[in-house]
Amino acid sequence: MKSLNRVAIGASIALLCVTGALSAGPLDLHQPSALMLASLDAPTELRFLKEGEGPPNRPEEGVKWYPGHYVFIGNRSKYFMDDEPDQLVRTYNDYAPYQIIRGSQVRYVWRELEPTTKGSYRFDKILADADYLHARGKKLIIQLQHKTFVPGQKVVPPYMETAEYDGGHFQIGGSNSGGWMMNSWHPKVQERYTALITALAAAVDAHPAIALININESAVSPPPDMLDWSQKQAATRDYVASLGPYLRSVFKETPTLSYANSPESWLPAFENSARQSGNGHGGPDTIPTAWEYGQTVTGTYDMAIRLRGLVPLMYSIQTRNYLGWEKGPTAGEPVPIEDLFGLHKDTLKTNFATWTPRDPYWANVKALWSKLPQRFPNDPAGGLQSKCPTLIAPCR
Repeated sequence: MKSLNRVAIGASIALLCVTGALSAGPLDLHQPSALMLASLDAPTELRFLKEGEGPPNRPEEGVKWYPGHYVFIGNRSKYFMDDEPDQLVRTYNDYAPYQIIRGSQVRYVWRELEPTTKGSYRFDKILADADYLHARGKKLIIQLQHKTFVPGQKVVPPYMETAEYDGGHFQIGGSNSGGWMMNSWHPKVQERYTALITALAAAVDAHPAIALININESAVSPPPDMLDWSQKQAATRDYVASLGPYLRSVFKETPTLSYANSPESWLPAFENSARQSGNGHGGPDTIPTAWEYGQTVTGTYDMAIRLRGLVPLMYSIQTRNYLGWEKGPTAGEPVPIEDLFGLHKDTLKTNFATWTPRDPYWANVKALWSKLPQRFPNDPAGGLQSKCPTLIAPCR
């Protein structure tokens, strides 16, 4: 029997100890080519922990800690991860000359990881990616997606597209041009996503090259005709916030982090979750002019400043971030690469920055990387915050 901590978020946070059976064949981390199968039985016992009692202690040797600069692979494939199996290799070859880059951040969509029957997980691609990078002295950040941005890329496994799960997911904005997002408010969808996280932790947590697990952004765009959205919104907020402490309870060797960018009214629940558990915070955008022009990301940035030094912090530099905000006076103008870096280094003081390739700006990004070893000698984090955050210490 394997003891797991689960969290309920409301007026206060309470931790539950959920005892269930995790049954699986041997999860051999040294055989990434094998098909990884695991299944999670339904919980059989519930135990309330004492008020303020946190998740289990970290291993005596500490949590893995590899802060620094990474390259983001946002579209590993258009629909499924096997569509472009060489993209990780191409990306590595592109950044290999720059010693300051610590590795890759890669999106993995739920439907890709549980592609057929309930409880049958495929983690071989993740492990193969981790092995490839490990052999080259690099690390992997796993971005676990319960949201997609491509119309043809559905997010939940096929078996969930039934009435039992209320269809499992919905199309963002109700438009055929939008991606998909899981029904985060639905108890049975929550149960299956939590099972995915549990099985993923069992398969990959001990891998030495896996630097971080992060959950995709919290922003929600429901169809305009969705019924009972106010109730569903509250249930979504509570579940997404609860993922932080749950991640920390099952990933005992790997730091975890949730992107919390909006709605702004949800941020107190996410901050409470982070402070309770040590789960990290961040978001998908780096916008140096956020406060100057009153952009919506100021809430998540203010939260990052309050949490710095306590939990891991990571923001991505997305393709749209290389140009000025579309509603500001610099709309469409290139953003100086030094300004993007400065928001991380000086203002937010993040531990991780993940850069997304975009021409013609990519050459300027590489020029920055080439100078970082001289600007910050003997600093693998390349000027970012390298100290182990208090709430996940000790680190190794």
